[in-house]
Amino acid sequence: MNFTHSSRKKWALIHWLGAAQQPPKSTHPSVSANAVATHLIQVAKALHDKKFECQVRMQGRTLLQQMSDKSLLNPFTDEEISAALQKTKPATAPGYDNIHVEFLKNLGPKARTWLSKFFSRIMATRSIPKIWRKAKVTAVEKPDKDPSLAATYRPISLLSVCYKLLERLALQHISPTVEGLLSPDQAGFWKGRSTCDQVAALTTFIEDGFQQNLKTGVVFLDLTAAYDTVWHTGLLYKLSKRMPYWFTRLVGLLLRN
Repeated sequence: MNFTHSSRKKWALIHWLGAAQQPPKSTHPSVSANAVATHLIQVAKALHDKKFECQVRMQGRTLLQQMSDKSLLNPFTDEEISAALQKTKPATAPGYDNIHVEFLKNLGPKARTWLSKFFSRIMATRSIPKIWRKAKVTAVEKPDKDPSLAATYRPISLLSVCYKLLERLALQHISPTVEGLLSPDQAGFWKGRSTCDQVAALTTFIEDGFQQNLKTGVVFLDLTAAYDTVWHTGLLYKLSKRMPYWFTRLVGLLLRN
């Protein structure tokens, strides 16, 4: 800084650095954790017909009993454990068991063998540790929403890393079956697909219609709290109609309690 150059930019940089070190306090009204939790509970309590739910539950049990192939999944191998750990993202937050991804990624051969037997026993006995049913829930504020409302905050659940590893092992076995059942128009939750594919398909459809002097009508449906209001009984019933026996029982186990 000298008298031959303007010091305005330098001082602006210094002020900006000072503001970055001491960010201004948020003026958002405080929303308690209990308020957010109460809102989530109310959203999850979707209205349903108890008589109809009992009927669907009985139909699902009947389908499971009538399945010709009731064989369980073969025991997991050390190679499957290693492949699943290789695909697991590092530096993710742990759940209540405080087991980090790095702990599992650096396991030796004996520990991975024990882990494969442990997961295989869960599949055979259909019982999981109680601590896996607990999740650390962090409320993240949605952009451009009223921060004084509990509905403004999106819940992020931090699950046990071991629990998520079991899910990945099941995914490796069920993916070939699922890919043969999905609609070719679906893009979400499908490897190699994304929302960009849907935008491209819609744009192409509109352009083709424009060339033929046709108008295109589009309907966008946004379901509020779609995942929080999934009907578990109906989901298990649909899985029992199309999915293998072991997978339907596993999903039922993970959704219990």
